[in-house]
Amino acid sequence: MSSGYINGVTKNAQSNNPFTDVEFFQTDASINTGNSGGPIFNLKGEVVGVVSQILTRSGGFEGIGFAATSNVAKRLLLEQEVFWSGMEVVPLTGALAKALNVTQASGLLVQRVALRTPASYIGLRGGNIEAIISDQRILLGGDIILLINGTEFNLSDATLNEIVKNAKKPNAGKTLTMEVLREGRRIILK
Repeated sequence: MSSGYINGVTKNAQSNNPFTDVEFFQTDASINTGNSGGPIFNLKGEVVGVVSQILTRSGGFEGIGFAATSNVAKRLLLEQEVFWSGMEVVPLTGALAKALNVTQASGLLVQRVALRTPASYIGLRGGNIEAIISDQRILLGGDIILLINGTEFNLSDATLNEIVKNAKKPNAGKTLTMEVLREGRRIILK
């Protein structure tokens, strides 16, 4: 157990990902690898947050950690229906999209795909070449999602959950299709 102070509240701490609409507490309490998911208590013993991440260059704790607020945890776990695709993605926009030869305004670079999930069943592939771009660690070589059910999506307007929900609504009970860029070729996954 460690103790510390909540130094502030911030939205989307250290995230370049528009899909994470999360409010974080910033804390100086010591947080190390394996602590994610642990509770942050106030002086009354009430859970006020869930340990989420640290700001680090070395891989160890360097004085700043983040915890999702208990309000966010409550919303995500109890109040909101959340679709889990089984994939981790990095949004591609602007210069990064151009550098990876994305031929439209935005796309999603697939990082990892969990087994026996919707993402694995449709045939998405994750990356395998580690790179650091603009201080962000990413995996290159994975599929780049371009279209869902024939519709190009605007990453600035929606969360991934909304994109998938909207893609599923008009096609309930029918095949979901994704157009991806894989190894320089556009292919359709169903």
